[in-house]
Amino acid sequence: MYTKNATVDTSSTKIINNSTPGMIGSIYNNANAGTSSLTMNDCTISNNRSKSVGGIDNVALGGGDFMLTLNRCTISDNEAGVDGSADGGGLRAYVVGDTVANTGELNLTNCTFSGNTARNKGGAIALLDDNADSNLSVNLINCTIVGNTADSNDVCWHSC
Repeated sequence: MYTKNATVDTSSTKIINNSTPGMIGSIYNNANAGTSSLTMNDCTISNNRSKSVGGIDNVALGGGDFMLTLNRCTISDNEAGVDGSADGGGLRAYVVGDTVANTGELNLTNCTFSGNTARNKGGAIALLDDNADSNLSVNLINCTIVGNTADSNDVCWHSC
């Protein structure tokens, strides 16, 4: 699923068993000089593989703002970096450093991250914010993070 500067709400969505030689295995929530909001309820994101992010990728750049809300979702057995190094086996949130401020917000409630793998950092979740003027906020409420792996041994990783 690819969203760019859009608002998307889903319920009972299953994105499973996908593989790509490209960058994103399942969901790309892209805020490029705009706003992108993705809300998923009762979802399953499982067994997806790619060169970059296996599960869900969120990116804000060019003055963009993204919001991801997951309620009662299972993110499992996804792999980032099938042929090299990558961050965020289950989920990656990236607020790109450029000349304007970008924002990202993750709201995760009653979600499970299990069995995800990253060939670099953030087996379950990777958070990257490389612009001092940008903001990335994360709210984890009653979530379970278990059995994820990363080659760097960082199951949840934050860089700023």
